[in-house]
Amino acid sequence: MVLLRHLILAHHGRLEYGSPVKPQLLEAQILHQLDDLDASIVEVQQALAEVQPGEFSPRIFALDNRKFYQPTQPE
Repeated sequence: MVLLRHLILAHHGRLEYGSPVKPQLLEAQILHQLDDLDASIVEVQQALAEVQPGEFSPRIFALDNRKFYQPTQPE
């Protein structure tokens, strides 16, 4: 139960992201990385949903102010 509690408490990975503790188990680090990857994917998908093919998204603050390209679909 202690290990499961640690996974839950540490999944944000950083104190500045709201995590009360940093990951101290391999599984907690993996969970944190997966959570971060999921959040990044959602940010990009939401930004690209508003962009026409062949254009760039607005800058995404959560991803270091990067813009993402919406490729054109081959016909």
